[in-house]
Amino acid sequence: MTPRPLAAALALVALLGGCAPEKVDAPSPERRFTTSRATLRALHDYLSAGYELRLARELEEAGRPLPPGLAADAARLEQARDQLRQSLREDGAPPARVDAEAELLPLVHEGAERGGRYAFIFPPDGDSFAVVRITEDMPEREVILFGRLVRYALVVHDETIVDDYPTWRARRLNPAAAVHRPATYRAEARDGRWTGVVRVDRAAIKALAEQQFLPQVDALRDAARRARDEAAFLALADEPHHVELLLLARATLRWRSLEALWSLVGSRPRETQVARFVEDYAVRAELRAAAELLELGRLRRPGDEAPLTPEERAALFELAALSAMIHGEPLGVAADALALSAASLQGLVPQDDPTALAARRLVIALCQARRAGRAASPGPHDDARDLAWLAGADPEDLRAAATALHAQRARALGQ
Repeated sequence: MTPRPLAAALALVALLGGCAPEKVDAPSPERRFTTSRATLRALHDYLSAGYELRLARELEEAGRPLPPGLAADAARLEQARDQLRQSLREDGAPPARVDAEAELLPLVHEGAERGGRYAFIFPPDGDSFAVVRITEDMPEREVILFGRLVRYALVVHDETIVDDYPTWRARRLNPAAAVHRPATYRAEARDGRWTGVVRVDRAAIKALAEQQFLPQVDALRDAARRARDEAAFLALADEPHHVELLLLARATLRWRSLEALWSLVGSRPRETQVARFVEDYAVRAELRAAAELLELGRLRRPGDEAPLTPEERAALFELAALSAMIHGEPLGVAADALALSAASLQGLVPQDDPTALAARRLVIALCQARRAGRAASPGPHDDARDLAWLAGADPEDLRAAATALHAQRARALGQ
């Protein structure tokens, strides 16, 4: 939904400092300043110190042990706040506002927006933000989905200076779990429909290439080879191997979705392989985010900015994934759903997370498409056979299944 940057910043100040923001008089006319890279580094240190305190408080209230090395140090937060103030003064920010507690984060935000090189991104939690470096800004983009024109602005960024709290928290609690969000969006109501800004994170996509795709090329190709024989899935049909079963299907679909790309770049230098992967994946990520903007209209009237309920978030994930399968490349979208499903079973993502729940529902629904019209009751190995079918399905068959499922979901919402 449309963020309220100042309100979000003030809420975060209260969470970090543990006190109500000060009342600030209306600022007098002042020289316009821009936020420097040094100030953004100081902001990173300030927020990190606050995040540590916030996480420690959350874990203590939940009766959970603190992770090793968690530095919940109020003195460190004060020191980081002083450094942020000093850096803002050096940038030319008005001294009266720098000294006011409630003005610190709004000042950084104003100066960053004014400079045009950096942008603040507000996640659904509503009380934190990320700061990214912009590389491309296109005010008008459009795509046709289900015969409807979807207009949005596109912002491409290649570096995250500051993580939002949910991302930082996920990485801090489970460093082994990669947290990549190739595309995000901000919804805005205009002319009676949802539009907004789609943001593509090239750094996150590059990390996917370097950490997940390129190191696993041989393993992915081998999985696709093994998956040609249904016996490979049947051997994993018992419950202790369900994660392996999902990961085999995921690896197969991932390889099939990227095999054509690899045939073009497999013999090229690694930097070329990474660059081409980023270009290809960025297109997919942009479409997925644009699809979510469109699907938001099935759940909320334009202008209704109330936070989505967990069930609405799950429904939105499913609708947008199905739309991306219909209008884009279905094999990769199905692979993403399988990966998230496996991660939830492994405990890398909470099982009750709305997107994880939606991913599991989507995998089940796609597998059940294979059983459509069959009279026989499912047998003990049918789940494995369903996943074998999903892993080897023709893209057009997957697109047809996604079309039917999307229509079903839309009807259930009265659309």
